[in-house]
Amino acid sequence: MPTIRKVTRGTETIHNYGSVAGGETIDVDGDAAEYLTSTPDYERVATDGESDAESDAVEDTAADTTDTDADSDAADADLSELTYTELRDLASEHDISGRSDMDKAELVDALAEATE
Repeated sequence: MPTIRKVTRGTETIHNYGSVAGGETIDVDGDAAEYLTSTPDYERVATDGESDAESDAVEDTAADTTDTDADSDAADADLSELTYTELRDLASEHDISGRSDMDKAELVDALAEATE
């Protein structure tokens, strides 16, 4: 069963699972995890029996991998290891417009472009 973390402040009730406050984790089924992590309020965290690669594959949507520059690929890999909240804060520091509407993969791409 996937585990998700609420990355924003406040408490929300998730139907059939109860309340979750900012910073807390909760186990949900795959469909609920997919839906909730598509919002900026939640991120998926690795669970027992799930490798980091499996967690990353679910957490990160497909990014453009057509870059042939090894330095750029390394920077993208480092960025994708950050949480959604960390990426959004970094995007704010770089004054990237539209950051509040971006998902994690879009933030990684935008930050990679901004730091080239």
